[in-house]
Amino acid sequence: MKRLLKKKEILDLWDLILKDKNELYICTLTTKNISNNFSFLFRNRIIKYLAPPKVKIINLDFDLRDCKEAVEKTKYEKSKHTIHSYMISESIKLLEKNSFCLLIDIDAFPLNELAIITSFSLAKLKGINGNMQRTNCIENNKNIFIAESFMCFNVDLVKSLGDKAWQVNERSDVSEEISWIYPELIDQHLFKPIKTLFKPIWNLKEEFPEYGIGTTFGYGNQKINYHHFYARNFLSRLHFFFISFYFYLEIISKDRKKRNLDLRKFISLIKKEIKFSLKYVLGKLD
Repeated sequence: MKRLLKKKEILDLWDLILKDKNELYICTLTTKNISNNFSFLFRNRIIKYLAPPKVKIINLDFDLRDCKEAVEKTKYEKSKHTIHSYMISESIKLLEKNSFCLLIDIDAFPLNELAIITSFSLAKLKGINGNMQRTNCIENNKNIFIAESFMCFNVDLVKSLGDKAWQVNERSDVSEEISWIYPELIDQHLFKPIKTLFKPIWNLKEEFPEYGIGTTFGYGNQKINYHHFYARNFLSRLHFFFISFYFYLEIISKDRKKRNLDLRKFISLIKKEIKFSLKYVLGKLD
């Protein structure tokens, strides 16, 4: 299908997934040294708040030492593991057959419930779908691929590809190899950069940068997800904390209007969230 799907078509595919009784997962992979960092508190709350009832949320923590050992074992091979590719490969082995998984980076999150539904529906349609990206650190003729930062896929299809689908080599970053195996996946249904918080620093097909730190990806006019891109040090994580808190307030505010939630109850909820956040950051939870 060459045109973008309409909302009804997305919901029809979603209904088909539910009727087929597919297991549905939202999966986040981290190492134990960062998984409980305060900066991801509201990111996790957003996912929990937006996830449809049928979707299971999985957070897998890997031992950093084990990951480094796995990377070391492949360092002389043409296709090598990174810490991220190893975690993805190992996690997929745990997922059930006849299932779909939405893989989300620790510094990314969906922006509404329909975004999650759209992700699974397009994975049902195509097999694999997600954020459009380009590896700027590899000279591979500006290849476009589906980034694992926000990727939804048919688990059976991905399992059949094995570990090399995620490993890096001279032409591919993590998950990029999939775009070489199935070039037809790179189509108009990918989630494209809409805007960035700062001036864009990376480009896609053209010469001009289109995305960077704090990018919102969308499908047509629909906002799908936010990806921070950097959560590697204290300052960037603190920035992500405030950004995710802002989005969390925006999401529950819109939901309040839909549910006609009493304004005083809503303000009370916001106060509780702020109070909890301060205690959490300061390490003074009861």
